[in-house]
Amino acid sequence: MIESVSVRSRVALVGQLALLLLLPLAGTGCGGGTGTVSGQVLFQGKPLPGGTVMFRPLDTSQNPVSAVLDQDGKYEAIVPAGEVKITVDNRSLKSPPRGPVGVSGNPEGDQRPAGVPKNVPVAPPKGAMGEATRENNAPPITPQTQVGKYVPIPEKYYDPDTSGLSLKVTRGSQPFNIELVK
Repeated sequence: MIESVSVRSRVALVGQLALLLLLPLAGTGCGGGTGTVSGQVLFQGKPLPGGTVMFRPLDTSQNPVSAVLDQDGKYEAIVPAGEVKITVDNRSLKSPPRGPVGVSGNPEGDQRPAGVPKNVPVAPPKGAMGEATRENNAPPITPQTQVGKYVPIPEKYYDPDTSGLSLKVTRGSQPFNIELVK
């Protein structure tokens, strides 16, 4: 009897070890990976001249991915494989930039908030962002400059839950043109 308990314990231990070895593979599964999605955004049959397209995975453990549209409405993005909802937004082209984030400017055209003296800097010190990213081993900040001109599109395309746009992203390259209509 003592020997059979010992054998059972060994079998249970081997089973637990096998489970621990297979567990990481279960997380990756057969799916996963990324796909390169590229194409053109058209509005009323014409290229949308600027804005962004965002892919929001239905799997909430994956981050959304955005790509900037060029003046011909073309884009390319590396997107997690699986189902995604899509938005298109060009509101950032509606009005010219007015200064750093959080600074709306004065009506007189000065780019600083009301009450800030002209000789006081409003942005972080030069080089501060670079130092912060190096200290935290973060990738460098490389903002994507948007080009193009604002064209009014229906507001439903700004929200992934109302846009009606979706795609099943597969591994490898995948062409996908997006047609927006009124």
